[in-house]
Amino acid sequence: RYTAGLAAGAVLGVAVGVLIGLHRTVALTLSPLLKFLFAIVEVAWIPIFVVWFGYGIKTIVLALIYVVFFPVLYNTLLGVRTAPQILVDALRSLGASRLQVLRYAILPSALPGIITGLRVGAGFAFRGLVFAEIIAAKTGIGYLIFEGTQTQQTARTIVGMIVMGLTWLAIDVCYLRPLERATVHKWGLAVEAGDRP
Repeated sequence: RYTAGLAAGAVLGVAVGVLIGLHRTVALTLSPLLKFLFAIVEVAWIPIFVVWFGYGIKTIVLALIYVVFFPVLYNTLLGVRTAPQILVDALRSLGASRLQVLRYAILPSALPGIITGLRVGAGFAFRGLVFAEIIAAKTGIGYLIFEGTQTQQTARTIVGMIVMGLTWLAIDVCYLRPLERATVHKWGLAVEAGDRP
């Protein structure tokens, strides 16, 4: 559930963020709609998704895609718009195509923003997963916590909270930090706090 929602939301967020960042007309057209949707929290959508798609993984994954999409989108957009114009102009003067400019100048410059958006989106998705499991699932950490609260089994609720915290720590240490080291830190686009002089 988590991986599928995070991956799909990230791909959509990067794609739309790049599209909006490169095309002013598209940005002006989609901006009001995106701002409108961004203001609606995912918890409000989950009951509607349940009506449309029923209980289960489809509803949960859609809710996670919605949660991940916006932080990835806005951070990607920021990264695209802050790409150094001098690099873009240099590539164009050498005869580079628009695709080459995107590949060699814009996307590498936007990568720190994309990774930041992915990290924020991953955190939002994990919380969204718990909310979605409370409403639309009969399994999972969220359901465990909700059931423990409903049946006044405090120990079960606390165990669910501990599992939630430990699971997020494992995701951060095993996946998110290595991703940052393999990209933005490796390429010198950012440094860890301990690496600063």
